Amino acid sequence: GIEVEELRKLDADAQLAYLVEAARSRGGLPPGFDIDAARRYLELLKDLLHAMYTWKARTFDGSAVFFRARQRATHEPDHPELAWIDLASDSVEVHVVPGGHNTMQTGPHLRTLATRFRSSFEQRMSRLITAGR
Repeated sequence: GIEVEELRKLDADAQLAYLVEAARSRGGLPPGFDIDAARRYLELLKDLLHAMYTWKARTFDGSAVFFRARQRATHEPDHPELAWIDLASDSVEVHVVPGGHNTMQTGPHLRTLATRFRSSFEQRMSRLITAGR
């Protein structure tokens, strides 16, 4: 592998190309993940970090649905939904779904998440329609 000091001497594109190739050679990337995908991923990560550090939570009038990942990393809270419960003026419905925070919306876990989301959405829409009559 390359030493950190050698990597620092490369420009950003060369660093990214090196890291993509190193990850690919170790089987750490999905098929088709190339340097363009890495650039898009880094841009998304940058946007997510910006949102995470600048967003200010506010209370809101209504209820919420929270999908909590079953698997918890050691640094993650056991009940991350508690912060949302304090923000909603009405109830917070919590669904525990398979996977971790970063995997519950991928692969085999996505079907469960989608099923629970659809069910919750349909129930809420039914209640709204019934209340409107």
